[in-house]
Amino acid sequence: LLADNKVWIYPTSGPRTQFYTYSSSDLVHWQTHGPILDFRNMSWIPGDKHAWAPGITEKNGTYYLYYSVGPKPSHIGVAWSNSPAGPFIDSGRALLSDNNNPTFEAIDAMVFTDPATGKSYLYAGGSAGSRLRVFELNKDMISFAREIAVANPPNFTEGAFMHTRNGIYYLSYSHGGW
Repeated sequence: LLADNKVWIYPTSGPRTQFYTYSSSDLVHWQTHGPILDFRNMSWIPGDKHAWAPGITEKNGTYYLYYSVGPKPSHIGVAWSNSPAGPFIDSGRALLSDNNNPTFEAIDAMVFTDPATGKSYLYAGGSAGSRLRVFELNKDMISFAREIAVANPPNFTEGAFMHTRNGIYYLSYSHGGW
């Protein structure tokens, strides 16, 4: 994320029940912020679950953090903040759950806002043999307008990433073992 003249990264790091973010204005010196979100303060997440694979997007001055909760049955949660440094306020519920579906795992959320339409889409799914699912987000960025039917990419495993360049849309993802 580029914000406030800094690069911000949101990796899986630290305790498996918390997220931190790191910022730099020169890509050499980094500042740690957080915890920006703490699972121990979120009653909807069972105690045997942990956090990984956060994804961030900004829309209309608000920062939205999407994250995986697992192991299976897995969930994707969402929290928001007015600052890329947090703290983030959790929605209080899962945005998406896999309900132990053997063909889908609710992990690795990524949000893409189409520059042509301004609409935002959540891409999610993971684990070998799983499928990719795509949802149009409502303007609130914490609920779905609808699910978009997509053909599963060849050899899809996880980590979907959508971007556009010069009017061409590119979908990247990992395949093989996670």
